[in-house]
Amino acid sequence: MANKYSTVISTNDVITYLRIDAVECDSSVITEIENMINSAVSMLQDYTGHYIQAEEKSFIFNQSGEARVYAYPINSVTAPADPNDYTSTLKSLYTNYCAFDADLETIDLNVGYVNPDDVPSEFILAVKECVRVWYYNTEDNTGVGLLPQTTYGMVNNIKRFIF
Repeated sequence: MANKYSTVISTNDVITYLRIDAVECDSSVITEIENMINSAVSMLQDYTGHYIQAEEKSFIFNQSGEARVYAYPINSVTAPADPNDYTSTLKSLYTNYCAFDADLETIDLNVGYVNPDDVPSEFILAVKECVRVWYYNTEDNTGVGLLPQTTYGMVNNIKRFIF
């Protein structure tokens, strides 16, 4: 699978971070690194609530007609089209959407950084660090598939929620 986030984190930047000679990388190594980049970004997006590129996401209203959205940044509401169907309140760590229409089950938002230069540098470094730990620990399978402890410290200050 190709690097889905190449506009923000290029495969070559990660190869350089790993201190691997790009000339010596065959296609299987590049594919492995790209899969690790995709996995690291996905896991860090889930952990922090920051989305590094714009995408459409649906959020479900609870039984009280509210949806707490921790995703950041929120660019626009794509559905419902009528802004009179809901209200939004910006809180310190999330945006709360309240539906006026009881039949409204979801709210669709465009979330994520539009400009790659706006992505926090600590997020990009955390992705590179995840890939580094996973890449060099694949032989003994320690830490593969888990966020390395070092990345938590890198992104804790941009995390959108506490758990």
